[in-house]
Order: sequence, then structure tokens, then C-alpha cells
Amino acid sequence: MTPEPVTVPAGLTVAEFLVGPRYRYRHSAFPVTGDGSAPVGLITLDLARKVPEDRRHAVMVEQVMLPLSQVTVVGADSPLADLLTRIEPGAEHRVLVLDRDRLVGIVSASDVSRMVTWLMTTIPRGRGGGRGT
Repeated sequence: MTPEPVTVPAGLTVAEFLVGPRYRYRHSAFPVTGDGSAPVGLITLDLARKVPEDRRHAVMVEQVMLPLSQVTVVGADSPLADLLTRIEPGAEHRVLVLDRDRLVGIVSASDVSRMVTWLMTTIPRGRGGGRGT
């Protein structure tokens, strides 16, 4: 999981989102927050870029984001195993991690893949000593 992800205010224009230095590098999807810090959805660069250039100054992020009802959300204490069957590749399939209503992280399919690979390569596979393997 990426802890404390960069968020986008729902009332930001698509133009501001696309040119804002906070949003231009590294990630392809961002949690969207409403009044306060509670998440209300997810915006991807692809969704924002679909807005015609001449409309980007008039269209708000909240108008083109995926609403929270269409985003996978898990609790901060959810086991990784529960997430394996629910996550899919693609920016629009990021998983928001909440502690009650507070956003604490975001997870991508590549995050899960890296963790599974790490677990498979770092956990000892049995060392003999009478326990079979």
C-alpha cells in the first residue's frame, strides 16, 4: 500500500488537475476528497484526459471521477488474502484503504504483486529438522 496518498479536491477543475505539479508524476490514479478529507471517489489521468481540452477549465474533477460506490474500499485491518480476489490491473481499479472514514492508503495490483513476490522469496521454505519439507 502507498500510505497517505496524494489526494485531489473534488472541486478542482480538470485543467488544474492535469497541470498541477502534485499530480503530474509517478501515479496514474488519485483518491478524490470532498469537504474535509473523506474520500468521495477516484480520478485517473485517463478519465481526466477524456475531457475535451476546451472544456477542461469548466469541468470539475467530481464530474468525471469514479464515485466511491464504484471504487473498491477496504478497512485498514483487512488481510491481504481478502484483497487478492478483488483487485484488478488498471488505474481505475485502485483500492482505497480507510480507517473509519479517514483515507490511510491506496493499493494497486502491482503493489499486491510486489508483496506476494516478496513474501515468496523471503519466507523460509522449511529447514529440515523433522518437520517434513
